[in-house]
Amino acid sequence: MSDETIPVLRRSHSSSVRCTIDPYNQAEQGFQLDSTNVTGARQPPEAKRTLSSRYSLRSSDSTVVDSGGPFELTDRSGVNQLPCQDLPRRSTTWSERCVNIMQWLSVSQPSQQQSPTNPLDEFQAGYSRFQYECFDNYPDGWPRVAAFLESSDSFGNYRKFGHCHARLLVDQMSTITEMEQELLELDRKDAAGGEATDWRLKNRNHKKGPDTKKSDLQENMKKELLTYVPLLLNYQKLKSLDQTPARDHDSVFKWLWTWKPLDTPEFAWIFHPQDFVSLVPPRQSGLENFILRYLDSWPRSYLKNLFKSNTQQHQTQDASVAFYSASRINTFARLMVVFFAVLVLFIPVILFLLTSMSRACMAVVVLAFCFIFSVMMGLLTHAADKEIFVGVATYCAVLVTFLGNLTRAKA
Repeated sequence: MSDETIPVLRRSHSSSVRCTIDPYNQAEQGFQLDSTNVTGARQPPEAKRTLSSRYSLRSSDSTVVDSGGPFELTDRSGVNQLPCQDLPRRSTTWSERCVNIMQWLSVSQPSQQQSPTNPLDEFQAGYSRFQYECFDNYPDGWPRVAAFLESSDSFGNYRKFGHCHARLLVDQMSTITEMEQELLELDRKDAAGGEATDWRLKNRNHKKGPDTKKSDLQENMKKELLTYVPLLLNYQKLKSLDQTPARDHDSVFKWLWTWKPLDTPEFAWIFHPQDFVSLVPPRQSGLENFILRYLDSWPRSYLKNLFKSNTQQHQTQDASVAFYSASRINTFARLMVVFFAVLVLFIPVILFLLTSMSRACMAVVVLAFCFIFSVMMGLLTHAADKEIFVGVATYCAVLVTFLGNLTRAKA
């Protein structure tokens, strides 16, 4: 068989160290040629293509994406190296795979050093088309008000019109009640008429001509019920939403009152603070609310820049509008909770170790710190009653165990 008639196959090699391409197809040529003529097989020219690869630990999962440019295959050290077919067999146990992953991470280098050009440059044209919302760019009036309310979850507050819903529901209930009484009176008359009319209570078909009074009443009642029930369910969903915190409502009011994008009668809906609900559940942590109140009370605080959200601040150029990062505030609040928890646990331990107390004083200290722990757990974490009970019981058990060991050591 001549070299020209040899079918050439391409095979990709994936390992935990690097992903390469077999430019010589040595494995396939050796399989199809005589074993004595493997070294004499004609080698195709070296392939140079820009390849960006995504691969996993399984060789069948290796995916090569052609990005259409010149590129020379290199290893992790940056030295040009052609793939070798005599590589040792890759390990398959999960422990060895974990070790290989750690080695790959330890020798990996930034992608900017692996190629002369940054791979992200080819996506820069697409990134430049990204559009970010900025409510200052909307026309003054209703468009800007809508964009402002949508710019943050804290501003997404709307009236539930509770009185209007209740008024409509009451009116519907009264109408349906009247129809219910009228239908009941017709049934009673049919029952009192004896055999001449009681058949109407047992049969829908009329024997002596159509009598549509009762059927018309039932049809009207059906229409009223189909209006009443959806209204009741929608109002139930509105009532289940959390009421807007005073701070969030005050932020929207100050912005409307300062810039006045609408005529004063047009934003009269803002003057009903107790009728607003939040589409997104507000923060429930007392520490998070405390941090936000502190940031409002101290506008020149250095912590304000720490908690500002860089991804949302582009929505406006108004310096009076500040967007805070919810994740940063939540993380800081959790760290404070951990700090107070450790503090409450170690203060009585330090008192017991460094001071000489009578048993009565020790009992008072344990009682006081158990009370402090339960108050902190209830105010800072919004734990349920059973969770507070379990937490306080565990805290008491720790202190009592420590006191018992300390008493035996002193004895």
